[in-house]
Amino acid sequence: MSKENFVFKLAGSTMFGTGSLSQLPKVLEELSSKSACIVTDPGVAGTGILERMTDILKGSKVKVVIFDKIEPEPDILSVNECAKLADKNEVDVFVGLGGGSPMDVAKGASVVARHGGSIFDYLGVDNVPGPTITKILIPTTAGTGSEVTPFAIFKNKAKKVKTAIQSNHVVADVAFLDPSLTVSCPPKVTAVCGMDALGHAIESFTSVNASPMTEPFTTEAIRLLGRYILPAFGNGDNMEARKAMVLGSHYAGIGIANAKSGAVGALSYPVEGKYHVIHGISNSLLMPAIFRYNAVADYEKFEDICEALG
Repeated sequence: MSKENFVFKLAGSTMFGTGSLSQLPKVLEELSSKSACIVTDPGVAGTGILERMTDILKGSKVKVVIFDKIEPEPDILSVNECAKLADKNEVDVFVGLGGGSPMDVAKGASVVARHGGSIFDYLGVDNVPGPTITKILIPTTAGTGSEVTPFAIFKNKAKKVKTAIQSNHVVADVAFLDPSLTVSCPPKVTAVCGMDALGHAIESFTSVNASPMTEPFTTEAIRLLGRYILPAFGNGDNMEARKAMVLGSHYAGIGIANAKSGAVGALSYPVEGKYHVIHGISNSLLMPAIFRYNAVADYEKFEDICEALG
């Protein structure tokens, strides 16, 4: 049973479509940006996507600064390093390009660059004091939904734990969903990210915070991800599958942004922190047991999930 009284939030704007990345200079111009920091990782840079973006921006008047040192499951200290580079170059827009890791570092750096101090000052729930530097988030995977969530998650390598910021101030101001950017995802990354998104969709659909506003998004996310994860895994050039996965991931992100996740998301973090397991894999390991346990509380919803999965 979904909640009758609820708050539903969506911030910023979303641009969807193959080739929509070409609109980035126009958006930066509308934002009156003079200096943008592209936050990405070596993997994305190696696919040619970073070069494609810088080529698109060559005709603009925006100074481009690149921070491409992001690791998978990024160490929290990289956020302070990115913010320091942004301060030095008077950055007024962060562009997170990649999977959840670069997007989350862009979110965190936007907080530190605007409000000062260290990323450690803002960890936890609602500890960001106000708006941050403008954030444009561009996913190149279909998994985390970070471009639409109020979360930024980091790994504290020294303590072997995952930690996070949760604040509506870190939600993207603009998100670009360009399915062509996900074609370069190798099969393993496609599978891991897809299972991450499916976990988000199911957990937010069955959450006690689910509402009549979140359920249409999460039901469609389950349907899209369930139908297209295998075709996207089997043939990375299948654009129909890539479009469906990008939308499914985004809808699942809307779900967890409003209805939140559950035991799968919560229990994944200590597993990842201690054993260095990728988030989508730890989610996949935990989902069967947790969903069996949860199903007795609301069989009808789990029947709906089975139907959406076909």
